[in-house]
Amino acid sequence: MGKKVYGGLLFEDIVNETKGFELQLRLFEKGFINGTQIRVAHPIFTPSIAEKDLPNIAKRLPRGFEVFIHFGAENVGVDFGEVLDEKEVFAKQNKGKSWLVWNGETSKFGIEVAKAFGVKKPYGVIHPGYTIPSGYLNIERCVLPSLKTFGVNKEEVLFENILPVVIKSQYPSEDTKNWQDFYFGIGGVPSTMGFILRELRAKCLIDFTHIIVAQHQMSKGYLFLENRLIEGFLYLPHSDICHFSGIPKGLIDEHTDLSEDPSLEVTEALQVMETVCLEIPFHKMTLDQAKKAIDRFREGYKFY
Repeated sequence: MGKKVYGGLLFEDIVNETKGFELQLRLFEKGFINGTQIRVAHPIFTPSIAEKDLPNIAKRLPRGFEVFIHFGAENVGVDFGEVLDEKEVFAKQNKGKSWLVWNGETSKFGIEVAKAFGVKKPYGVIHPGYTIPSGYLNIERCVLPSLKTFGVNKEEVLFENILPVVIKSQYPSEDTKNWQDFYFGIGGVPSTMGFILRELRAKCLIDFTHIIVAQHQMSKGYLFLENRLIEGFLYLPHSDICHFSGIPKGLIDEHTDLSEDPSLEVTEALQVMETVCLEIPFHKMTLDQAKKAIDRFREGYKFY
């Protein structure tokens, strides 16, 4: 059995049966993907769906279609460090709830979706969270207790290496008016990820695109240099499922169409992986464009 490729969907896509959902079904039917990663946000994003409805929603997927969950992240108001509300979702939608409660409700809903869809443990991946320069102790005071409180444990969830530094000046100003100048991603480099994994006795999911951006950030002096980042993450306890969305040129996470030249170091690292979630902009693609992007990835990165 060859290596597996997953596409990507929002849970809302399945609920509303969008064109993006239809595209993923077509790609599966034609053998281009084995399944998909589903981003599950807070249930407020799908207000018409209750827990009892989830088994019927799951029936919309064909037999053999594999599912992996991406639990809500900072772009939907989730942050276990309680400092980064990327799209101001939490600020606008929390209805007076604390960030702790919002994070917990999002995580709980993701686990409910995973169970209804028959996902095997670990159900999916979560971002460990963010801190600010003056609050690095947030890891011990906030993030770890929060994750333990929600029952997000080594059996249920993998932890993704996020960007080591989020730099306000690199994003459109209209999106970042309430941001601080810098945020630090917990688990963005092997040393901080190793701390999280030891404390939770867990595994990480490696996002290779995030590592490429981390290398750029280090070359520009935004954080202390940790040599051999890819090797460092591979040395940690990690899953054989990973993320990849291309090779950005700058200091922020960008999801490409994989048309750039393949990276040799990523190609070599992918050989120890069994499944990759391609976090490319499927929602902007036609069927032919998506097929070509997947073929480019398979051939360019020797993932077959």
